[in-house]
Amino acid sequence: MTSGFRRDVNNSHFADERNNDRCSDPYYERRQCKRGYDGRSSERPMRAESKFRLFSGTENWAVWIAKFEAIADRYHWGPDEKLDNILPKLEGLAGEFAFTQLPPHVINNYDILVAVMTNRFRMIETAQSYAARLNRRV
Repeated sequence: MTSGFRRDVNNSHFADERNNDRCSDPYYERRQCKRGYDGRSSERPMRAESKFRLFSGTENWAVWIAKFEAIADRYHWGPDEKLDNILPKLEGLAGEFAFTQLPPHVINNYDILVAVMTNRFRMIETAQSYAARLNRRV
């Protein structure tokens, strides 16, 4: 029993050396070396493709952009990463508006783009539409 324990202790440094060699090997996959305590990679992907749907202009913009911002905060995206992730999600009326009617300086600035899209796709509640929506809930 002690000989097996002693053998494991004596050979354990070889396993550590092999793991260190893998991490320094440029051909070894980087993600294998950067693992958290639970075995998952500590790096997050830049895109969250399946996390949110496309925005076509028919959905509620306020809800869609709030969901997008929540995901962006979760992934610690800066303005450039947000822009890289929001542009491919614009399609239909929203894509047509953004890519045919907006100048390049708007398309290339996340904050300005969101402000313009908010102005264009916000839902304007009138007293009649609010009352009708309230009556449907009852």
